[in-house]
Amino acid sequence: MKKVILVIPPQEKFTKDYLPSIGIGYLASSLEKAGYEVKIIDSHIEGFNEEETVATVLEEDPDAVGMTCNSHNRFHAISVCRGIKEKSDNSVLVCVGGCHFSPIAEQTLKDVPEIDVVVRQEGEETFIELLNHYFQKKPLEEVLGITFRKDGKVISNPSRSFISNLDDLPSPAWHLFKLEKYNARLEGEDRTRSIGVMSSRGCPNACSFCVNSAFWQRMFRKRSPKKFVDEVEFLYRNYGYRGFDFWDDTITIDKNHINEICKEIIRRKLNTIWYARARVNTVDQRY
Repeated sequence: MKKVILVIPPQEKFTKDYLPSIGIGYLASSLEKAGYEVKIIDSHIEGFNEEETVATVLEEDPDAVGMTCNSHNRFHAISVCRGIKEKSDNSVLVCVGGCHFSPIAEQTLKDVPEIDVVVRQEGEETFIELLNHYFQKKPLEEVLGITFRKDGKVISNPSRSFISNLDDLPSPAWHLFKLEKYNARLEGEDRTRSIGVMSSRGCPNACSFCVNSAFWQRMFRKRSPKKFVDEVEFLYRNYGYRGFDFWDDTITIDKNHINEICKEIIRRKLNTIWYARARVNTVDQRY
């Protein structure tokens, strides 16, 4: 069984309470479902610097590494990629993704030779297909949604369609996070220990300040309220969470969707408190 390490690189600045990465959680569970051995290394929650992150990754003797980052910690991510390549004698496949690398994939590979592949936009299907092709020595030109090198030339394959049915995805691999180390309090309330969950991806709006409008390309998709609340209930009953940060870009785009979620929470008698985000013109006043 091939081993894949998913890495969240060090972050020098973080102004809000820190939550487990939902994106990494979804990627991990999808990889496990596909038959890979997976481990998550969250450098920020562990307090690792770049050198400690590299050493911890290589102690696991991985076959491949997947790394995500935002723009604020991109230099840490690049340094970790370089360290992994150098200290593994170039034996580990190093892949990156996320909202920073995705839109600048070609420039990333031109500037950072230690990065082998950029997975653009949603990674669950793309990363698995990439790994399958790589380990089976099939042409990477067949994998949609990646940018890679061949014979010294940077190649960007056509984009992959977004996942149409989010219910097909397994729930995030919460068991791979050291959840006891994450003690974020619910935003706006600041007392209740919380965790992030997501009932939809994308937003049809195109706010110029929002990275997600570029990353998701205004594609809005929903999970079923029942399946979403299944995850809330799992975290409620198995890990004791009472606070939930709904990470949807705009929770009130589809009012029936959020209403059904609320009804499902009430029906199951889950004594929760939650926080969400909405665009002003998608909210109305009710008494």
